[in-house]
Amino acid sequence: MRWIAFALLLTLLGIGQASSQEPERVQFDDLLKGWNQTIQHATEALENDFARVDVAEIKDDLQATLDSAREARSQAMARLESAKQQLQSLTPPQSAAEEPKEQAAAEEPTAAPPEEPTAPSATAKIIELRKEMQSRVAKFNAQVTQANLIISQANELLESIAHWEQARNRAIFLKRSPPPFYPEIWQQAAADALAFARQAIAAPHTWWDTHQDQQGTWRLLAPLLAVLLLGLGIGWPTRLWLTRRFGRDAREPEPTYARRIVAAVADGIAHAVIPAAIVALILLVLYLQGVLTGMFALLFYWGGAALAAFLMTMGLVRAAVSPHLVAWRIVPIQPAYAYRLLQAIRGITASLLITLAVLAPAYYCKMLTPELESAFFIIQITLTSLLLVWALAPTHWETSLADSQSAGSVEQAAEQLDEPTTGDESEAVSEEEPSPRSWSDIGRKTVRVIMLLTPCLALAGYGRLAFYIQSRVVAAAILIGFALLLRLAIGEMSERWLARRRLMLNGAARKVEEAGQRKIRGILFWTGMAVDLLIFLPLMYVLLLLFGVPATTLQLWIDQLLSGIQIGTISISLGAILLAILVLIIGLLVTNLIRHWLTNRVLPNTRLDIGARNSIASATSYLGVAIALLIAISTMGVDFSSLALVAGALSVGIGFGLQNVVQNFVAGLLMLIERPIKVGDWVVVGTTEGTVKRIAVRATEIETFDRSSVFVPNSEFISSPVTNWTHQNRLARLIVPVRVAYGSDTKAVAAILLRCAKAHRCILRYPAPAAYFLAFGDFSLNFELRCYVNDTDYYLQAISELHFAIDKAFRQEGIEIPLPQRDLHLRSSSLALPPEQHNTGEIIDEQRVDKRG
Repeated sequence: MRWIAFALLLTLLGIGQASSQEPERVQFDDLLKGWNQTIQHATEALENDFARVDVAEIKDDLQATLDSAREARSQAMARLESAKQQLQSLTPPQSAAEEPKEQAAAEEPTAAPPEEPTAPSATAKIIELRKEMQSRVAKFNAQVTQANLIISQANELLESIAHWEQARNRAIFLKRSPPPFYPEIWQQAAADALAFARQAIAAPHTWWDTHQDQQGTWRLLAPLLAVLLLGLGIGWPTRLWLTRRFGRDAREPEPTYARRIVAAVADGIAHAVIPAAIVALILLVLYLQGVLTGMFALLFYWGGAALAAFLMTMGLVRAAVSPHLVAWRIVPIQPAYAYRLLQAIRGITASLLITLAVLAPAYYCKMLTPELESAFFIIQITLTSLLLVWALAPTHWETSLADSQSAGSVEQAAEQLDEPTTGDESEAVSEEEPSPRSWSDIGRKTVRVIMLLTPCLALAGYGRLAFYIQSRVVAAAILIGFALLLRLAIGEMSERWLARRRLMLNGAARKVEEAGQRKIRGILFWTGMAVDLLIFLPLMYVLLLLFGVPATTLQLWIDQLLSGIQIGTISISLGAILLAILVLIIGLLVTNLIRHWLTNRVLPNTRLDIGARNSIASATSYLGVAIALLIAISTMGVDFSSLALVAGALSVGIGFGLQNVVQNFVAGLLMLIERPIKVGDWVVVGTTEGTVKRIAVRATEIETFDRSSVFVPNSEFISSPVTNWTHQNRLARLIVPVRVAYGSDTKAVAAILLRCAKAHRCILRYPAPAAYFLAFGDFSLNFELRCYVNDTDYYLQAISELHFAIDKAFRQEGIEIPLPQRDLHLRSSSLALPPEQHNTGEIIDEQRVDKRG
């Protein structure tokens, strides 16, 4: 019956597999056909230099093919693993009693066949299904291989397209125009410029003559008027609301850096971005309606875009410079040159935007001749370079924002510059040591050098390259400056929030202690690291795009980093690593929260002592860290079986190298389980005596009575004797030895000792104190007082107070505490006797001197 049930199960399995096998094959074959067509089309377009196709469309098709192939590969790999597991499960389980019988039957060819008639048919069914599963495994292997091939081909094509784009951009920007040295070049450029100007002036009239007779022209212009009125109706109240709610306020004396940035952005949006947005909306409406055509459309669109960019840039720059409201300034300028800097920035922005607004329509209208291009670029690049070199001069900038604010407003700084300087002041200024150069000074100097070289390129005929370098450097400087401002604002906000939270936790009038400050510095450091990654990684991506790295290349780099590198059977992926780090951090945070919850909420409400509570909290922490590590490793895609093999191979070497560490770790676990010591115990280990502060993985921290921390390896507590004064309870016995002079009343001495012990507040009544007469000493009668103190924290204090009490009682009763006696023996042979003693026959053979002290 077992064979029949197994055969029925396999039959149902085979029917289900056969029913789903054909649709899977058809679906993958259709996908494969589409992928191959996309690869073939992209290859032909690349070979023809994209003569009649759009590059962006080809890249989108290849990216869609990549995504589809990766998804199909994942599905095929999942089905492959499932097929392998089913193939392994097709062998029927055998009991331990049947296995020797089948082996014996295999060894004896003449053995009788099995009695069950259905066994051969079931075995044949198993063989058939195994063959079918093997074919499925082979089919899914083939699908995975084909998907990998498509992915490889698509990546290679995308890389080839990226190289083609880079070559095309190099050819465009390295195209050389006639050098503007000769008068003929300027004459031809002037003629071409006049021809372009005539057509540009006549373009609106030409457009009007073309469209005035068409029906619906005025109707199409109605939405334009509606957008204009709507923009004015919404933009003006929005501007007032932004300036009042988020703008700069002269009544606020010391705004934070984040507040200043928000105010600058709000003022820039209110004064510039809203008008620029209205212009952009008008351009968008005209573009969507298709009202504007021809050269007039190009001039209108490019001119409107340049105007919107100019308004937005100057509004934000003026808000950042803040010539009059000193407290709201966010860039370290010299206030005396604020207006001149604004004029220079206005000229630079206008120069770059006018170049785009003029050359782009001329290029699309095929009126941009090489002579006109060469003459235009030499004028624009020289003007922009001179303005940038002047604006970035060191005299126009302060070393820090605090120095810029201390210089005051524009009027105050101008008055300071107009005041005459005395001789002593000039000598003091000249004797000042130059301040060290900051990164901003180095950056400004580098930009000035680059700007001085760009006119040389334009003179050599590489005007396009000079304009490319000039515009990219300016854009990169703006982006980097904005990123630095954002970083400073977020850092200041984090610091203020943490400091305020710390003060709230510790009390409003309580000073933040040093440990809290170190914790805040640590949190700020890691927060700053995370903010830097979130800000500068996108900034790096934008800068690479800005300087000509194709988006296709960047996408391939990101895909390679995220998809990983295959090393044998292990795939190393940056995305998996980052995800594993995130999982590990979350796991550690959750573990820490659970431990704090147990320590502060749950365990204090139990009857467990502090040692047991600490052991439970530590065990929870170790367990949580171990689980977080396992989850993080599995997130990285590491196979635990291969990891176990590697760990087994390295266990011997690690065992020899980390023998002491492992020994201390195991000892720490045993200490947490057996708990011979616990946190707060008074222990003596070797020559170390103190209170246990923390039991860690490797060592235990003991704080001595001198307030020094001693870290004792955990193995010392297992392998050597340990004295624990507070293991079961905190009682401690005091032994006070007392010596009295011979002749003292011994009964009275014992009564005094017991009275002093019973009178002390820390001495227990049970076990009762006892006074013992121990011995007759050389010079004293020896007594001993034995009693128990209720807490080891009062051990030394109780001994000291008992000494004071016994001394006072002995003085009142007239009982003397004797001093030790010493005998000094002097030999006569070692002394030179005077002559008169020899004559009288007095010989001192021995003197006995009794001395106390």
